[in-house]
Amino acid sequence: MMPSAAALSARSETAGSPASMPNSTSRYLLAGQRIVEELAGATGSPSVQYVWGQYIDELIQLKALTAIGPQPLAAGNYYLLSDLLYRSAALTNSSGTIVETYDTSAYGDTLLFSAGGGTGGAWWSNADTQAAYSACRYVFTGREYDAETQGYFYRARFYHARIGRFLGRDPRRRGLEPNLYEYLIVVPALLRRPRGTAAQQVKIPGHLPRKPC
Repeated sequence: MMPSAAALSARSETAGSPASMPNSTSRYLLAGQRIVEELAGATGSPSVQYVWGQYIDELIQLKALTAIGPQPLAAGNYYLLSDLLYRSAALTNSSGTIVETYDTSAYGDTLLFSAGGGTGGAWWSNADTQAAYSACRYVFTGREYDAETQGYFYRARFYHARIGRFLGRDPRRRGLEPNLYEYLIVVPALLRRPRGTAAQQVKIPGHLPRKPC
C-alpha cells in the first residue's frame, strides 16, 4: 500500500556517464526517509515501487513497472537477499531465480553482476558478467549505490567505499571525534550507519555488545 500524498516528499537525480550508464533523469517519492516510488523520464511515469520492512533499510520487495537494469529485467516483482548487516547478495524474481548478484568488501567496495557465467548459467563463478550498474540500487548495508560515482548515499552524507571514508563531515559530532569523515572506527562487520551519523550495532548471537562508534 502506498502512503498518503500528504506523507510523501520528492527527490530527483540525473545519470548518464560513463557510456554504459543510461542517460536519464529520475524522480523519487519518499515516505519519511525511504523511497517508495521511482518516476522515470520527462513524463514522470512510475517505473519502480518499493516495499520496506521494519528496519529503515530492509527492502522486502522491488516492483518493476517497466523493464529495468542492464539485463534488462522484465516488469514484475523482485526480492533482495541480504545478510544481518543488510549487505545485499542477490536479487531474485518471484520464482526464486537469481537475476543479478552483488559483491562487497567489508567497507563496501562494490562489484555488480548481471548474468551467471558458470555451468548452466550458475552464479558466483569467475566468469560472471560484470555490470556497470544494477537493477536494484540498494547494495551495501541496504543503502543506495550510485554506480556513476561508485559512492553510497547515506542520507546525511555520501560515502566512498574505495577510500573507506565519508565525503562530508558528520553533521552531529561537531569536533568531538578526531576524524569526522571515518566510516567506522572498528568492526565494520558488526556496525552500520543507516543515516550517515551515529553507528548502530548488529545483534549477532555469540558476540558481546560493543560501544557504538
